Amino acid sequence: MSGIAPTEISSPAFAASSAPATPGPYDLGAIVALALAVCMFHLGSFGLWEPDEARYAEIAREMLQSGNLLVPHLNYVAYVEKPPLLYWLTTLSFRIFGVSEFAARLPVALSAIAGILATYFFALRAFGRRHALLAAAVLTTTPLYALMAQVLTTDMTLTALITIATFSLYLHWLEGGRWCWLAYVAMGLAVMTKGPVGAALPILSILIWLALKRELAGAIAKFRAVPGIILMILIAAPWFIAMTIREPGFANFYFVGEHIRRVFETDYSHSEAFYFYLPVLAIGLLPWSLLVPFLTWRAAAARNPARSFCLVAASVTVVAFSCASAKLIPYVLPAVPPLAVLIADGLVSLAWPAAESRAALRVPDSRILLESGPMLALLGAGVIVAALEAAQQGGFDLIVLDVMLPGLDGFEILKRLRVTSRVPVLMLTARGEDVDRIIGLELGADDYLPKPFNPRELTARVRAILRRTENKINRGRVEINGVALDPGTREVTSDGKPIEVTTLEFDILEQLMRNAGRVVSRDGLMESLYNRKATPFDRSIDMHVSHLRRKLESSRPVIKTIRGVGYQFCQSPEDVVIG
Repeated sequence: MSGIAPTEISSPAFAASSAPATPGPYDLGAIVALALAVCMFHLGSFGLWEPDEARYAEIAREMLQSGNLLVPHLNYVAYVEKPPLLYWLTTLSFRIFGVSEFAARLPVALSAIAGILATYFFALRAFGRRHALLAAAVLTTTPLYALMAQVLTTDMTLTALITIATFSLYLHWLEGGRWCWLAYVAMGLAVMTKGPVGAALPILSILIWLALKRELAGAIAKFRAVPGIILMILIAAPWFIAMTIREPGFANFYFVGEHIRRVFETDYSHSEAFYFYLPVLAIGLLPWSLLVPFLTWRAAAARNPARSFCLVAASVTVVAFSCASAKLIPYVLPAVPPLAVLIADGLVSLAWPAAESRAALRVPDSRILLESGPMLALLGAGVIVAALEAAQQGGFDLIVLDVMLPGLDGFEILKRLRVTSRVPVLMLTARGEDVDRIIGLELGADDYLPKPFNPRELTARVRAILRRTENKINRGRVEINGVALDPGTREVTSDGKPIEVTTLEFDILEQLMRNAGRVVSRDGLMESLYNRKATPFDRSIDMHVSHLRRKLESSRPVIKTIRGVGYQFCQSPEDVVIG
């Protein structure tokens, strides 16, 4: 079996891009070099900035320290929201390279590179060389994929494994052989990364596509489904069985809470509108998404079935997560590789049209640009007006504002904003002349940062502005029962002595002190600090409170536990007496 889609062999449209099933060394080297440059660039030069990064890195560090690879722990409390494959990979990276930001993110970056290579091999065998090179380049340079390649979350590892599984199922349909076994292994590992969704998406994609082609009959035998499912179970089931035995309540918490409730209950976690992922993909695929309206996927006899398969695979991911109540931007990441293949297909179809259609191919009509230009400008102006209206309504901690905008410039927007709102504004623009800075600050900007800039400087300036403004919004210094807390400097003292506390400990203490004498529930603390409800395994709040007690209560108790409810900060030592 040659490994080339029959349509490429028989059609002049694909003849120019036909390639052997094995990649050329120069092509592969170029793809690997591009992937390394994007995914590994400054991988360890910045701190763990996203909450999940710090959480997952700490879980891996505790695994390395304790040697307990079965039950993930966060702050030495069982944390079983996700299966452990990513934790295991991060633990291995820590053991080899030491505990660092680079080692923490390395498994994710390598997963991203694996997804790029899987996309390249799929496009090479299903389409041809031109498609393969373009698909890999498009995928590597999409902002959503490139960004998530350097963020320690389960989403990129899940995406790489789903990509391998989905494309392998298609190649098994196309070529036969052993591709299905690679798919089943990848799905088993995907389940060990983020649960049943790792198997559901590839299986749904191939089943729906086969149904549309009226080829479902015989699919179980063709894809060796029974032994394949057994192989998946052998890979994934042992950990889930061990956890069910080891941790009472795990099955209900994980399968019911983290899957059924997350899908169907709108108030469970991260609820967004049904169309949430459409703008996410439009922005996340820039600049390639801007080309989509101008590409021509030709409906000639040379249509490749891989095109419809990629369309189905991307649609399954988008529709499935759109129907779920819980939505986060990275959830839609598995749709990006098949979309990259479709964009590459459109580019190749436009640049190298079929021989029989060249005579009918017209020069692109410049009126498309003349007509779409004003429409895009009007859309941009509408976005600015909507953003200005939203800013005036309040609810924002800080606004980052550019000067060079269509319609209204940033100075005019700032002037209008200051009529009704005092929300902090940081001007971030390429206009860095002294006169521009002076105008911006005189109009009411809280800070002005010209481009190009260091991202760490931007982060530091944002934090400085928030520290200044937080002091003005009813967050002054608090001192109760010998404990003093200053939100402006993030300092805590007990009887005049400085106390070192973590960020979460500070936030918990501030909530307790500002509600001194009143009971603060654990659910309330979880909602405020983690933006989610407490679950039977959410014991991290208890651990943080325990640490606070050890640090603050050297001379007298200050935090009282109200069993079954929450905690109370005592206004005086007498409040601790329990009747």
